[in-house]
Amino acid sequence: MLPLTRSLLAVLCAGLCLPALADEPDALAITVGALSRKVPDGVTTRLQTMVEAHHDTAYGRAYIDNGELGWALPAPGGFAAVGVANERLWGYGGPSSSNVALLRYGIDLPQDGTLSVGLADRIGSHTPGKLAVFGIDQPVTTWRNTEWGFSYWGTAADRTRRQSLGNASYGGDYRLEQGNWMITATYPSKARWQLVAGAGTRWEARPDDGYQSGWQTLLGLRWNASFHNGGN
Repeated sequence: MLPLTRSLLAVLCAGLCLPALADEPDALAITVGALSRKVPDGVTTRLQTMVEAHHDTAYGRAYIDNGELGWALPAPGGFAAVGVANERLWGYGGPSSSNVALLRYGIDLPQDGTLSVGLADRIGSHTPGKLAVFGIDQPVTTWRNTEWGFSYWGTAADRTRRQSLGNASYGGDYRLEQGNWMITATYPSKARWQLVAGAGTRWEARPDDGYQSGWQTLLGLRWNASFHNGGN
């Protein structure tokens, strides 16, 4: 059994002895938007769909978040989570179609923000190697019915993964594979339908020991729903 798999099972078993997460209404949010990025040969734009959902139980929370499907358990200062994802759909994914298993620890920040760190390991033999993941999602303020926030998400690849992707194989065990930050505006701040806009930058390792960086923007429409005791 892989070390990460043993760790996932240990977290699950330990979580059965912990109290449940806060009993919140089940929630679902679907965002459809255009993500544009500056690349060396111009600008790329693609339509993407992001789904966020959670369902609380007596033994933790089932969730879908940015292409990741998993289970979260209460932990000191925040939560511990186990999950699976396909890199083509996962927000932290790289230039691979691998399926990965993920172990993540999150810390609750003020204003419903979250800081999380984790380790992902591929499932199967395609694109072997591990990824360290790091993310921040922090609401900042609400001004004129618009919620402003800051997000960062990034990954660092071990040497095995870098070699499998053709990226730089020298240096330490883990090197940055991608780093992203974005400032977002959501209007109106509390509504069933919302307009979402964001702007930031992206850094990404490339084959042949190179890298590329540039701006990125998001413009989309979000639909929110909450459900309690089977109703909405």
